[in-house]
Amino acid sequence: PWLQPFLDMVTDKPAIDWPAIDSAEFDGVLLATKFAREYRTANGWSQKAESPSAPAIIVIVEEASVITGVARYGAAQRVQLAQDAVTLGRSSDLSVLLATQRAVLDMLGSGSMKSNLDVRYGLGVTEQQDARMIFPDGQMAKSLYRLGDDHKYRGTFLMQAPGVARVMPAKGYWIHPSTIPGIAETNARWAAELDRGTADAIHEGLTAAGVPG
Repeated sequence: PWLQPFLDMVTDKPAIDWPAIDSAEFDGVLLATKFAREYRTANGWSQKAESPSAPAIIVIVEEASVITGVARYGAAQRVQLAQDAVTLGRSSDLSVLLATQRAVLDMLGSGSMKSNLDVRYGLGVTEQQDARMIFPDGQMAKSLYRLGDDHKYRGTFLMQAPGVARVMPAKGYWIHPSTIPGIAETNARWAAELDRGTADAIHEGLTAAGVPG
């Protein structure tokens, strides 16, 4: 649904610039973050303010363990690329959002990776043990499992802000899938193009790395 306006030719470009759907594309996206970060770091990007001509880059990983899992899923190079993006990307306006069903180190890559995830959100879980893995020091974490899949609590979650020990309850909008194309259409119309220098660095780097397409 996020791509529907583009596929229907309602918009000229999609709301999501690069949806990776297989392992080769996962690797391409992770390599792109490396090339973007290196270019922006070398060109003093940390002194720039985000703007339409100098846009931020946001990488969303719907299931982090596919890329960062070290026990059963991921590969060491993927883990390192993802960790570099998380730990080093902020000064170049590169952010990574990781979603995982269990926030344990064998699915997130390392303790360094986990400690650099500034804001943590926890949705409903079915086991108290899972809640403790997300918020090990929060007193409210023991109640997280009660949210479960009960529609009574839809949109309710827990949040922990950077440097704050307290885990706070929060409420967000629940977006029905049927409303997503409209949101995607609006955002696609306003989305900024990647700045030329970063775009060229990504293109040249991916071409040299032999990433198809």
